[in-house]
Amino acid sequence: MRKVAFTLLVCLLSVRPATASEVVFVWAGGVTPTSARINARIDTRTDQVRVWVSRHEDFSAPRISAYRTADPEIDNGIVSIEIPGLETGASYHYAVEVDGELDLSHRGRFTTPTASVQSFSFAFASCANTGSNHEIFDWIRGLDPLFFLHTGDLHYENIGVNDPDLFRAANDQVLASPGQSALYRAVPIVYMWDDHDYGPNNSDHTAPGRVTARQVYQEYVPHYPLVFGAGDVPITQAFSVGRVRFLLLDSRSERDPASAPDTLSKSMLGTAQKQWFKQQLLEANGVYPVIVWINTLPWIGTTGDDGWHLYTR
Repeated sequence: MRKVAFTLLVCLLSVRPATASEVVFVWAGGVTPTSARINARIDTRTDQVRVWVSRHEDFSAPRISAYRTADPEIDNGIVSIEIPGLETGASYHYAVEVDGELDLSHRGRFTTPTASVQSFSFAFASCANTGSNHEIFDWIRGLDPLFFLHTGDLHYENIGVNDPDLFRAANDQVLASPGQSALYRAVPIVYMWDDHDYGPNNSDHTAPGRVTARQVYQEYVPHYPLVFGAGDVPITQAFSVGRVRFLLLDSRSERDPASAPDTLSKSMLGTAQKQWFKQQLLEANGVYPVIVWINTLPWIGTTGDDGWHLYTR
């Protein structure tokens, strides 16, 4: 049996702002009634990275993760840490410790949903210029939603080559935005890509950077467990909040080209993902009164060069 890698402390260790922060960014996601995932980028190689989580703003009585290694030469210094064993319906503060110093300049917070019926709000939006610092991000943060659902085009880099450094740099630009960074520290992210942040305009499974886009998404984004495992797979996810079921479908990296003949074999989702989607709808019947399908493409129009009207069979 594996030991639980978290320790509950009753005293503070080294809670102080780092004089020269090695933490580039942090954000949280994959939040459930009892867990959350924290991702951070560290700009130096170290095997002394861990996350503090506390119910208290002063980080008293924290839960502290096991140490992780950050290596900028391997994955740009990204660490991803799951925080298990949390209380349901509780608000938490989190921060990253690097080499013995807790960086309070990048502190964040999240709230776990309850395990039963609850009223809640979430925000959703899409399509922001790369690194946008528009005031809308501050406005969303001020609403204090349970989570922020980003439905695609996190950036507009339109990467058309299989280069992980380009995808990483695009995410770095987004998270360097003061407004977006503050939002993603204050509100957990739920994120499904669309074309411009997955590949070129109107991209599909033939995009040159498909494998790398999937890889870097899994590195950078604090996400729910992917339905089809890890690695070279679609970034399909699902989660529930109370009586609401959320289904995130990858309508880019599995889809056939829009220009292909509209035959029975042409697919927006691919065979496995489409079958999973149908099964989820069947299993939700009588269990979840509300199902939210996160679909990043137009589905009610009949014109244009990108949409469900080109996949009618």
